[in-house]
Amino acid sequence: MDNFSVDGTQIFYETYNGEVQAVPTLGGATTRLVNGVGLVASPTDDFFFFINSNSDGVFRKPKSGMGEELIFSSAKEGMNLVRILPYPDGTELLIAAAKLSENFLPGENIVPSTLTLFKVNVVSHATERVGELPGNPTGIVWAVPGKSLLLSRTSEGVTNIWQYDLSDGAFRQITLGAGPDLSPMPDPAGKRIYFVNGKRSGALAVYRNNKKQSVDLITEDATQPVLSSDGRRVAYVTLSRNEQQELWVSDINGNNRVRLTNGVGLGTLSFSPDGSQFAFADVEGGTPGVYIATTDGRSVRQTQWRGDVAYWATEWRWVQPRKTCGRLRVCDGYIARRQIFIFNSRGREKGHQSNLNR
Repeated sequence: MDNFSVDGTQIFYETYNGEVQAVPTLGGATTRLVNGVGLVASPTDDFFFFINSNSDGVFRKPKSGMGEELIFSSAKEGMNLVRILPYPDGTELLIAAAKLSENFLPGENIVPSTLTLFKVNVVSHATERVGELPGNPTGIVWAVPGKSLLLSRTSEGVTNIWQYDLSDGAFRQITLGAGPDLSPMPDPAGKRIYFVNGKRSGALAVYRNNKKQSVDLITEDATQPVLSSDGRRVAYVTLSRNEQQELWVSDINGNNRVRLTNGVGLGTLSFSPDGSQFAFADVEGGTPGVYIATTDGRSVRQTQWRGDVAYWATEWRWVQPRKTCGRLRVCDGYIARRQIFIFNSRGREKGHQSNLNR
């Protein structure tokens, strides 16, 4: 879910194919609004603002009408757009963005270490940097609209709710304790702040269709499961309280569990066709990379990945096309007649071949 309409009668949500749709709060038929993400309505309720991830821009669209106007482009800043907050009078936007190197990998637990704040005039498009939010910030909302923010951020390994003052860039800690404290929600009356608190818990389960039953593979908090092509092995990432992650591979019944690596920004990708290797993404020191590990846990190596789409070739090498139809996207799921690069067993470029079809 993205947001509510100004009058609270509609819910805005994103679909799997990159659209934002609206549905009545009390139920009913859906309405397509825009192609994009992160949609918010202007305080005057006459415009929508949203992020178009294909063009790296924030756009404005009339609530009734077809035209879309580019308000702010992050391409020249070398950043990805994360959040839009309209100022109370509707003439300016506060836009949060992250460095490209920190905000593109798959996996719901990847969080940029720092967000940069821009103040943008929606008419003149004048742009001003107004601050930075370190500490893996998430859940940014207005505390006092136009003046201060509430957010969840991590300091000395503990995640709490903080307030950030736009005028002087000062932080003030709101919640105390072990956390994690997430998703601050200010009371409309301005007297209370609601937030989510709790220790992570969970399990990774396997559902056996022939027996109509599920069995816990592990009883740790885990995410991003990926099956091998033969369905006999599974890779997944486990999560700990201090944001540390571990990448594991095991048999589908949980036996022969092998730890491949650990980190704070892991993303599972895929097994090689023969199941002997596993590709994964990691952000180390803010720098992204694609790695290949042998599934016996004996070795991990980094590829010469350039930030584009990558996939396994039939000869069990990790390859990537030179171009795609937008960052980390493949045109309609196909790559046709495109030059690709092949890496040898040491992750170095071996050569290329053309006219690959998928």
